Amino acid sequence: TAIISTGANKVILSENDYFQMTAFITGIQFASISGKFNNQAANFSSVQQITDIPQGFDSLEFKTVQLTLEVNNQVDLPGSLDITLNGNNGKSLNFSGNISPMAISNIFLADSTVASFLSPIPTQITVNGTALMGDSVYLGTIAAGDYVTATLHVYAPLAVVLSDYTFESDVSTETIDSSTARLISDHLIQARLIYSIDNRIPIGGSVNIRIARDSSSLFSNPELSFDSLIIIPALVDSNGFAITIQSSGEQEIFIDSSDVDILSSGQLYIGHEITLLGSNGQTIILNQNDYMTVTGRIEIEYLFDGKF
Repeated sequence: TAIISTGANKVILSENDYFQMTAFITGIQFASISGKFNNQAANFSSVQQITDIPQGFDSLEFKTVQLTLEVNNQVDLPGSLDITLNGNNGKSLNFSGNISPMAISNIFLADSTVASFLSPIPTQITVNGTALMGDSVYLGTIAAGDYVTATLHVYAPLAVVLSDYTFESDVSTETIDSSTARLISDHLIQARLIYSIDNRIPIGGSVNIRIARDSSSLFSNPELSFDSLIIIPALVDSNGFAITIQSSGEQEIFIDSSDVDILSSGQLYIGHEITLLGSNGQTIILNQNDYMTVTGRIEIEYLFDGKF
């Protein structure tokens, strides 16, 4: 801003005189903005999904169903979702939950209202709802390219009554360097099996580990066995779904020196006999998230005399 000189001429100024300037800045784009953002709502409506029902299953009714909304929030703000499902069977279902910033959040609904909504199975579902982002407290950042996506999963778990049941696992192989194994066995101090069993199935049982050099006799006549390793049943919620992974933690079993000779073989075959205890006439619920794993290793402590 420039003020033109009056030269030799005098100008009278009074207290009421003033000048005013207005400026505009346009075309500014921010790559990101950080701050505490007030709650902002985004509504969506009439999102439709067609249900593909296999022929002959039109009248199928679910006894137990789990509904999971998987929300991938790639915005650095917390939020919440409130969703209503309307089926063309005349029924509706509402559920809501919170979502974390920059994370995948799962909102679960697994009570009788889900099974009721899907009985009979609607051939079309319409989704309406509201997404709220920001809470005026969390200090977050909004950047170009941020997004939020959601996927709705409907699981119909298997509800069964089980009796005691024993089955054999697939057979795995392990190759051993025979010459090294013989040297180790000649200088053996001690050997032990280190194992862990993780179980997310709501029933318990036991595992027998079988090891042999001949695959045909692995289960009928194993050369090395570790019997009755305990499987701890997973805890369940009020609807019967497993909610914990029960782990034995790392356990160890010491191996007799004579049994270590099996390691002199070039190839070993390993299998498991798994016994699941019955449910005592009670219905248990199994779904795609339930599993059991058995992991183990053999550790050998030997005396090194400097010759090998």
